[in-house]
Amino acid sequence: RFDKDVVLIVNVGSGIYVRRPGFGKGRIVSNVRQLSEVLEALHKEFGKKIPFFVFGYFKMRRGLSCRCNQRVPTHVVLYLGKNHSMDNYVQSLGRGTFNGNSVLESNGYDSVTVLTTKADLEAARAYNEFLDQLYQKIDGGASPNDAIQGLAGKFSAKANFLRSTNRKLGQCNMRDLMDEGAVFQEEDDESNDISLVDDDGDEPFQGDDETKERYWNDKLAQGILRSFTYLFQEDKISKCEAKSIVDMFDSTYQETGEDKV
Repeated sequence: RFDKDVVLIVNVGSGIYVRRPGFGKGRIVSNVRQLSEVLEALHKEFGKKIPFFVFGYFKMRRGLSCRCNQRVPTHVVLYLGKNHSMDNYVQSLGRGTFNGNSVLESNGYDSVTVLTTKADLEAARAYNEFLDQLYQKIDGGASPNDAIQGLAGKFSAKANFLRSTNRKLGQCNMRDLMDEGAVFQEEDDESNDISLVDDDGDEPFQGDDETKERYWNDKLAQGILRSFTYLFQEDKISKCEAKSIVDMFDSTYQETGEDKV
């Protein structure tokens, strides 16, 4: 139930369904009309006085334009299961980009707000940087296969999307070809370094190059350390109990089919 009137639109393979204010159930509009046409017709009916909520899955992800001449997305909620690839996530995130900032502004917004996981968003930002650098390497004469494996020079730490996600890359999972240590430079921003303090006040990771190197390519260790760091940054007075760290790790980094920590 909604306290305010809204229009609900669901776009799936069987067609486009609409539930207008005051109706308990939605009805199918058509399985041939485009979403933009449906939005246009609904806007003529209701104008800007009530918001539209659009839900979708595969059809929404695959480059479908979720807009009409008077309305563009203002908010995006994006949460994909762990079996979805990194490129699918980035493509889905692209539903919040479009030509027509003037339409967005006319609806009272100056930017699109996205609700998604921190890990996925960090990975998406790094992935876009990775693609830019990959293009430069290929444009410079390297083969795609050599570039992806770091044989044409390492990518910057800023482009290291592997550190934020375990999502596969492409249908054939090209990340299997990528050795993180061989493909990406080490983190050069000291503010992002992870250092833990033990009971005696010592910092075992500070200046301990051997320990850093040992855990650099250990995905399990990296996931646990980042889960701890995220919890600590979110609530500095939190004790970061083991269960909280495990729950954060499982929900962010744990791949389907692997044993839980």
